Amino acid sequence: MRTPRRSARVATLWTWAWRLQHRRADHEQLDYGHVRLVRAGRQEQLVRFFLIATLVLGTIFLGVKVIEYKQKFDHHLIPGAGFDIRYHAEHPTAADNPGKIAEEKEELEKAFAKTRI
Repeated sequence: MRTPRRSARVATLWTWAWRLQHRRADHEQLDYGHVRLVRAGRQEQLVRFFLIATLVLGTIFLGVKVIEYKQKFDHHLIPGAGFDIRYHAEHPTAADNPGKIAEEKEELEKAFAKTRI
């Protein structure tokens, strides 16, 4: 691969510097809403906005977690009154690998055979 001549490298460097400078100038001209509020001395509005946003997003996150844990309880995957360690081996889904399910059944049979002795 050929190395570019020195003049081409200098031109590339100047082009890069020019683009960087203009990108900075464009960025400085942008006016973000929260920056405007802070500059105007309305920090209380900004704090209130972010607290409400945090509460809303936190509530959404916890709602998703409730749905996930309900599915785990429905499939008997969480220890409790209805917990059954053999549930997955006895009720495989279509996506499960039959070989791994057979291995899991064998391991469970061995473990329960040891506890009966």
